[in-house]
Amino acid sequence: MHNKPLLQDQQLNETQIQTDQQENQPLEQSQPQAQLQPQKPRFFGIDFIRCFACYQVIQLHSGEKYYWTDAETADTAYVREGNGPFWIGIINYQFRASVPLFVMISGYLLLPVKTDIPTFLKTRFTRILFPFIFWCIMFSFYNLAIGNIDWKQSLINIPKIFVNYGCEVGHLWYIYMLIGIYLFAPIISPWIREATIPQYLYYFTFWAITNCFVYIKLIFPEFWGEVFWNNTPMLQNFTGHFGFAVLGAFIKIHLKDRNLYLLGFICLIVGYVMTTVIWEYKFYQQVYYCHDLELSWNFHTINVVLMTFGWFILLRKLVCKNRIISMIFEDVALKSYGMYLIHPMILRYAHLLCDPDSLHPIIFTIVVTILTYVGSYLVIKAISYIPYSKYIIG
Repeated sequence: MHNKPLLQDQQLNETQIQTDQQENQPLEQSQPQAQLQPQKPRFFGIDFIRCFACYQVIQLHSGEKYYWTDAETADTAYVREGNGPFWIGIINYQFRASVPLFVMISGYLLLPVKTDIPTFLKTRFTRILFPFIFWCIMFSFYNLAIGNIDWKQSLINIPKIFVNYGCEVGHLWYIYMLIGIYLFAPIISPWIREATIPQYLYYFTFWAITNCFVYIKLIFPEFWGEVFWNNTPMLQNFTGHFGFAVLGAFIKIHLKDRNLYLLGFICLIVGYVMTTVIWEYKFYQQVYYCHDLELSWNFHTINVVLMTFGWFILLRKLVCKNRIISMIFEDVALKSYGMYLIHPMILRYAHLLCDPDSLHPIIFTIVVTILTYVGSYLVIKAISYIPYSKYIIG
């Protein structure tokens, strides 16, 4: 498994806006006084996006079986032979919006921050760090149990957590990124609160340009002041995942009451076509390394930005009047952080249950994804009944 996303910033991001209670629900359940507080409404559309983004992450990883070879590092993984990469591209292109959707939900729910910095950071970090460290340790011993590493390496991996997901399980990169977003959120919040639409558009213009850097570098490997002694070229301050958080906040503040379904649909289709064409072009070029094949899957590409915006606009206002269905999505959304953390373990066994050689890549990927999604939810649901489970699943 290499560094890809997965998910669950969501649940962590429950809000100060009006879902702060959702996010802190596990904490509040242990406090009698919380029961006296009126319940704040949840947004079904946001819960649905959270659940859907979690599914996207798992499907992306399920499909790797057909194009991603085992390698010591992601940089050395090479593309498998056959038509598997072609079909995985067809079915998984639009799902590359997975992690950016989580970040947009964070911005939508959290920005601007309304509490003091210590309170904000304590709430967020209590929720994400304990489960993160727990599962880092679990993955280290898990890799030991399945024979991937020895005892020495397993123990070395644990202190390396403070350097870079020492257990070498790619999806954990997401938590480090999420921590960075939380650290910067209080700083940017005054601007988020006061910025006008033209000021937001000013920011988004340059952020959009930085999301073309991946393609520009194919022609100019270094540009705008970038040299070996300076890896922070012009517009560096506009780059990164935080742009998705700002986009989420912008939609909440300035586009909340607007129905932009046509715009969302157009952005989704344009982003999908761009992503598909580039992937298939790379496939027919017979590129050797997976990171070259995945060029258009980079989170910081304009096509992924368009798809993410499109999905969010189309789904954010979904309403469900069926209480049972709403409760199911709410529960899955609240478990999504734990599902994100554990899913590679479940995915391994789902792969063992299905034979990729006897099934079409599309069918195999969907079946494995569903098995992993349901299995991850059931395991996290069971863990949630354990005392102090909030320190394990968030």
